[in-house]
Amino acid sequence: MKERTITRQMQNTTLLVSLVIILCVQGALLTAITLTISSNLKERANRTAEETVAFLRDPLYNLDDNQAVKIGEALLSSGFIARIRIDSTATGIVFDSGNTAKTSSFNPVTREIRYNDLLLGTVFLTFANREVTEVFMFMLLFSLVVLITVFVATLYVHQFVISKKISEPFDTLIDGLARIADGDFATRFGSTGFTDLNLLARGINDMAEKIQTKNRELVDMNNSLEQRVRERTDELQRSIEELHKTQDRLIKSEKLTALGHLSAGIAHELNTPLGAIIASNRQIEDFFDNRHSGYSDFLLRLDVPGISLFKYLVIEGLKATGNIDKGSPEQKIIGELEAELEWENIANSEKLAELLAEIGISGLNNELLFLLNHPQNLTIAERASDIIITRKMVRIISIAGQKAATVVTALRSYLTTEPDDEFQKIDLNDNIERILTLMHNMLHQGVIVKREFSTARVIGSADKLGQIWMNLIRNALEAMSFNGTLTIRTGTRDHIVRVEIEDTGPGIPEEIHQRLFEPFFSTKQNSGMGLGLEICKRIIELHQGSIRFETQPGRTVFIVEFPSAEEHQ
Repeated sequence: MKERTITRQMQNTTLLVSLVIILCVQGALLTAITLTISSNLKERANRTAEETVAFLRDPLYNLDDNQAVKIGEALLSSGFIARIRIDSTATGIVFDSGNTAKTSSFNPVTREIRYNDLLLGTVFLTFANREVTEVFMFMLLFSLVVLITVFVATLYVHQFVISKKISEPFDTLIDGLARIADGDFATRFGSTGFTDLNLLARGINDMAEKIQTKNRELVDMNNSLEQRVRERTDELQRSIEELHKTQDRLIKSEKLTALGHLSAGIAHELNTPLGAIIASNRQIEDFFDNRHSGYSDFLLRLDVPGISLFKYLVIEGLKATGNIDKGSPEQKIIGELEAELEWENIANSEKLAELLAEIGISGLNNELLFLLNHPQNLTIAERASDIIITRKMVRIISIAGQKAATVVTALRSYLTTEPDDEFQKIDLNDNIERILTLMHNMLHQGVIVKREFSTARVIGSADKLGQIWMNLIRNALEAMSFNGTLTIRTGTRDHIVRVEIEDTGPGIPEEIHQRLFEPFFSTKQNSGMGLGLEICKRIIELHQGSIRFETQPGRTVFIVEFPSAEEHQ
């Protein structure tokens, strides 16, 4: 597509105007000539008609039809008359010849032929317009030649004379404007030889001068602004660093506050297994210090049936040490064992039933009944019971130590501060379990914990993520007054990890929905700073996640979503 320029537009407009003027002049000239020729031809037609009437008067008067026919043929041969018809009053149609179709733009001419007021006949003449057509075609051809000649001449003049003379100053202005656009604001225009273009040039010169002045001012301002921006940036960076430090202090403060709420429970969670370890250890020390020394002599003096009974009781008792949660044997089991021993007339049935139940034997078979008939059955059962009880104490120490280690590990994980950029793959199920371990003392009194865990792995900070669950779980427990059902759900769908913490409390009042995540807003009287949920929201956003809640009486659920660990890869 050709570019549209003013010079080309002027050239086209001038050519168009010239063509219109020429066409108008040529049209007017053709019309005038045609009208003149037509008028002359009409006069000639009328004159020819009068002459024809004069020629035919004598033949018609003398009833000389042959002569009239010859006159008609002579008139047709002239070429001016296209058709002629001669009617005689006496003899009818004398002559009718020529082109019957309309061959002329003139109306036919009719004349009566009279002689001394005597109507001799009528002549009808139709004239050919050949001469008019020939003249018109000649003038049309002539006009076309003139039009083409003028068009070519005008095009040449515009292309090589006018256009060049007009485009030169415009080209100068365009080149100068291009230099100004490229940043050369010192460009100035001289006289173009045209008054209107000189006005435009002076306007552009004034504009360039003003732009040059403003550009110098902008450069100076920019240099000053850059210095001020650097200073403000340094101040802002220092403010941001101080803000981050303040935020970290707030997070640590909130973490320590939460830990303060848990301290009594954590102490209990540690004291319970430590107390079990100490008590079990005392029993083990008592066994080795007071009762262990005579075991070898006792076993050496036993006969074969006694050894068999001892081995049987120890083996069955060791099998039962795997389950130490049952506590002391039930009286019902002891009573049943005692009754069965008495039925079999086995000595020492009452004491023996207690020892068998303590060892972990709840039923008697034929083999055991046979072995229990040994005269030293009670002594053998006591010795076997000492070994089984000692093994149980070892098992209790192991379990209690593991429980204490779990609490310490969870506490250490919660208190350990990681660098902000130290993100790693985290299993949220394990992360939540450690928090539940720390909060165990809050959970076992009137609270039912439902775990609906599925795969949930994210990239993040275990320390900061643990603080989220600590706050949300504690809020849920407090909302239920530590009496209700706490449901924790995890799962992954479409690369989004979702954690839901649901409680069965009374719900969140609608009037505080909008303020729930505001800093320093709290519904607890004289408890906390109101930063828990705000810190949760900030930590979640740091992990590119989101948090929202749904609430109604009897059910409130906080929903936290993160990109999955696979999404980060």
